[in-house]
Amino acid sequence: MVRDYIEENLVEFAEKNPQIVLYVTPHSKYQSPKIVAEYLYGSISKVDVVKQEREEIAKAMELLRTQSGQEDLKTIRPWRTNNPSMQGIWHPFLHKPQEINLDTFPNDKPTKRAHYQRHEILQNMSQDLQEELKQLKVKSSQAKRKESENNV
Repeated sequence: MVRDYIEENLVEFAEKNPQIVLYVTPHSKYQSPKIVAEYLYGSISKVDVVKQEREEIAKAMELLRTQSGQEDLKTIRPWRTNNPSMQGIWHPFLHKPQEINLDTFPNDKPTKRAHYQRHEILQNMSQDLQEELKQLKVKSSQAKRKESENNV
């Protein structure tokens, strides 16, 4: 169970996730085994793994790995008004990082990677548009030359 997971799967998990620091402490006679995750924001999550199989412990480890450590925010009913504000309306994610509202957890992909992919996609689109603009300018100048030659 927990001992089997530590002996056989924990090293592999640590190698796949070098951004995570793992500590294994001795089992106390009077405490049940648990996984404790401490996040950079200072919050702590605990998951009891009493009598759980290796697969269940692996799921708990993956869940703790993909969480941000911030508390879940409850969204309230939608706001409606006849006089909309120029500043926009308040919502629970107003002063929070956008990353916590983009994906559902747990997921397999790293959170930051999606941001870089979008950035790369936008750069490629910008380069493609610039190339198309150059081609259009060349075509218009060629059309003007042909028109001036026909008028002569």
